[in-house]
Amino acid sequence: MSVFDFSGRQNTAILCSCGYPKASIYSFRHRSYYIRMHCLACDSDHIWSASFSDFWRSPVFVCQCVNSGMDVSYLCGPGEVSDVVESLDGQLPSELSVFEDARDDFFVNPKIMAEILNRVRSLTDRGDVYCQCGNDEPRVEVFGDRVELSCQECGSLCIVYAENENDLEVMRGIDCIELSENGFSCVDSRKFRQGPGAHQNKRHFD
Repeated sequence: MSVFDFSGRQNTAILCSCGYPKASIYSFRHRSYYIRMHCLACDSDHIWSASFSDFWRSPVFVCQCVNSGMDVSYLCGPGEVSDVVESLDGQLPSELSVFEDARDDFFVNPKIMAEILNRVRSLTDRGDVYCQCGNDEPRVEVFGDRVELSCQECGSLCIVYAENENDLEVMRGIDCIELSENGFSCVDSRKFRQGPGAHQNKRHFD
């Protein structure tokens, strides 16, 4: 990532290899930066601020949990990764060990989840994930068996299930996810298997 990633826009995202956004970075006239990230230490979102100098000239930017003071993330270039790992001496804080232990079996079906997250990201990048209230940036949360899209403006919620090949097939057939204003909906393979008209609903979901 470089300063040019913010050219013509105010924010950019740091993505996992599976396509899921791990953090969002917002720029205010390139004078200050705000990093938003989910904290594994206290299971909530935090926002860290940094000046232009601190963000771009520091080899490693440390994000600490505002509740516990624990270092929960390090923003750095590829060349500094090995130094950071060495400084940690291979030790994972005990407060986070539960996440390390659960990582391999957290998802019901890791392969399906990765494919569905890629699909959600693709639709989001095209502007095809939005709420009827006008909010075009629903919040994305990932759980073991599903992805939840929620609107912070009206409170609407859409659940995308990610348990099996049928769920993935449904997501591949959807061109748009529109959250119902103040409502609840779900993308579930069982729903689309009901009735002869199910296939017609796959192109545009709400």
